Parts: sequence; structure tokens; C-alpha cells
Amino acid sequence: MAVRPSELLRDATPAVLTAVLVLIEMTPLGIPGLPPVAPSLTMIGVFHWAAFRPEIMPAWLAFLIGVLHDLASGAPLGLTGLVFILLQGVCASQRRWFLTTSFPIAWLLFALIAFGAGLVGWLLTCIYTLQLLDLVPMLMRAVITIAVYPPLSWLLGRVEQRLWAFG
Repeated sequence: MAVRPSELLRDATPAVLTAVLVLIEMTPLGIPGLPPVAPSLTMIGVFHWAAFRPEIMPAWLAFLIGVLHDLASGAPLGLTGLVFILLQGVCASQRRWFLTTSFPIAWLLFALIAFGAGLVGWLLTCIYTLQLLDLVPMLMRAVITIAVYPPLSWLLGRVEQRLWAFG
């Protein structure tokens, strides 16, 4: 059975939107001290699509988006990709919870996952650099990411509804 161009475009949109989130996240705003604690918009994108549409955010795609993030941010190549593979696996395996729970509970689950992903990223960076890094910027970034989650989740949810409304 041939894939219709509209289905291909629909299925590619989440990956493209998440890649755009990488670019938005990496846009310099000129605010001193912001980059280490800026929200991880990309993590929210990977989380959303992996939790609600894991068939279009498989582990390999989450990894590639993480590598794009590493290239844009100057992080060790593959570090964010590894974190995003773990994120995708957790989200895809718990999809039932995300589909059947209320938004406040989904937000709480995202908060736990965001802290966990941040901690894994921090730990991998400590291992990579062979030094114990300050944990406060990671904690601040997780808190800010969790605070930004509701409006970005709402926006991604609207996009998802539009994309799958007629398919």
C-alpha cells in the first residue's frame, strides 16, 4: 500500500517541529546567565511526540534530534541523543498513562521525567568532563522547563489534533 503525500507530510511534521524547537532553544537572546538555565524546549517536543505519538517519534529519531541539539549547543556529540533515547523509551512505554490521565497528572509525570533526564544529562556530562559539575544550573533548567511545559504542550496538542483530525 502506497503512502499518500499528505500522510508523509503529516508524519514528518512532528520531527520538523521538534527540530525547529532546537533552533529556537539555541537562539541567543543576549540575557546574561540565561543559556545554562534556558528551558529545554526540545525535551518538551520529544516528550510530547514520544508520549502521544511514539510511532512518529521512534528512538532513532529522538537520537538524531539529540545529535542536532548537541551540534547546535556545542555539547558532547551524542550526549543529548542518549538522553533523548532514554526519554523516548520511558514515554513510549508509559503511553497508556499519558493518554488516559488528566493534564495535571501528565504535567507531574513530565516533571519527574524532566528532572530524571536532567540528572542523567548532568551525570553523563560529569563523566565526560571527569569533574563534578554544579548541580544548581541543571535543577534551575528543569524547573524552568517544567514551568514552560503547559503552554508548549497545549500548542503541540493543537498541532497534533489538526494533523490527525482528518487522517
